[in-house]
Amino acid sequence: MELATLSYSTGEGIIGKTFRTGLPIFIPDISQEPDFLRKIKQGDKNRDKGVSFICIPVKYKKNVVGIIGAEFENKKITFTVNELTTLLKMISDIIGEAVNKYGKLRAENELLKTENIRLKAELEKNYKIKNVIAINKQMQKILKDIKKLAQTDVTVLLRGESGTGKEVLAKAIHFNSKRKNRSFIAINCAALPESLIEAELFGYEKGAFTGASSLKKGKFELASKGTIFLDEIGDMPLELQAKLLRVLQEREITRLGGNKPLKVDVRIIAATNRNLEEMVSNGTFREDLYYRLSVVSIYIPPLKDRKDDIPALTEFILKKLSERHNRKITIAPETFSLLMKCDWPGNVRQLENCLERAVIFADSETLKPSDFPCAEGKLCPLASIVPFKNETEKQQHKKADTSIPTEKKLYAKPKPEEEKQLIENALRKTGYCQAKAARLLGMTPRQINYRIKKYNIKIPKI
Repeated sequence: MELATLSYSTGEGIIGKTFRTGLPIFIPDISQEPDFLRKIKQGDKNRDKGVSFICIPVKYKKNVVGIIGAEFENKKITFTVNELTTLLKMISDIIGEAVNKYGKLRAENELLKTENIRLKAELEKNYKIKNVIAINKQMQKILKDIKKLAQTDVTVLLRGESGTGKEVLAKAIHFNSKRKNRSFIAINCAALPESLIEAELFGYEKGAFTGASSLKKGKFELASKGTIFLDEIGDMPLELQAKLLRVLQEREITRLGGNKPLKVDVRIIAATNRNLEEMVSNGTFREDLYYRLSVVSIYIPPLKDRKDDIPALTEFILKKLSERHNRKITIAPETFSLLMKCDWPGNVRQLENCLERAVIFADSETLKPSDFPCAEGKLCPLASIVPFKNETEKQQHKKADTSIPTEKKLYAKPKPEEEKQLIENALRKTGYCQAKAARLLGMTPRQINYRIKKYNIKIPKI
């Protein structure tokens, strides 16, 4: 059956009049009504004898957005006109409510689309190669390599200490590639419990396990035609390493509880701060996966080996902090000398945390050496700072480091305040990397994450 395409001008015919006035109209006999245009059912006017027509407006926010019309033979209808009007009015209200919800959803979707476009443009701007801070010659060479890598789909392994900026470089690769308008999804392999990481990466079918009430797409599917960043790849369980190897080889995944392989078009960038060669030797990391991941391996030097980046990084970080804290912060020249003396074991992450702490507690808009604890010979509250003023201070720092317990000590059930202090010490020592702090304490990432929430431990923004 073909549906005719009809249109009415406002005020044209009965339908147009209802649209203009917003009031219902009832025509007892359409054969006697000159304004009835018969656009829907054209034919002999005599055939319309004894046929009635009722027209009801559909409203959204008091505005007419549509019309419901019903044509019927009087002798075949058991309803009264009032009953029929009431019925159509009920239908009209239901449609109006549906239009109302649709309008809200459409407005929200348009807002989300606009915001997504804005955020993507902002991300693309922030992660342009030229916007990544690199004064150091070694870092400049890395950025040149990244610019070339961005034009390919080759798998990249980023290596270096925690806090050196591996995720920043991963984003730079993505947002300078042909995939920049697609998703960039980051997942920390150490932060998720072993029982959940497979479901997060590959998804699951409905009924795959208790609680799987509906189908869920995994990160690989969600990152389709985009990039997936696997941070802390060295902490991935051996069993899952075999499945990741299949993704790299065959470019396909299988959801938990499913048996149908799904093709995926996704670029993989992995990162680790661990010695994968040593892990391959002792059997805790698959050799075949190691070679698949390290098609191109980039080592990011720690901040202590590229101190010429510190002034530029400091200026960049302070610009962000000024916006975040609504203060126009500058830095005194002599403060740069202090920052250049530090070894920054927590790398760029620690530098940012240290600067934010100084911004919060500084009395003026210019950061002076006195705004940093290490300038007064005190131990930095965020991580170990060198050089030490004397041997006594150095021994005190070592003593503080060794106060972090082993698994045996931690599970001797210390008092809550003691346990909180132990976790805070471990977080500071590791530059607030939860995965490393968990290993230091002999805990799992999930256990330390639970205690951070339990004791309301504040993690500085990175």
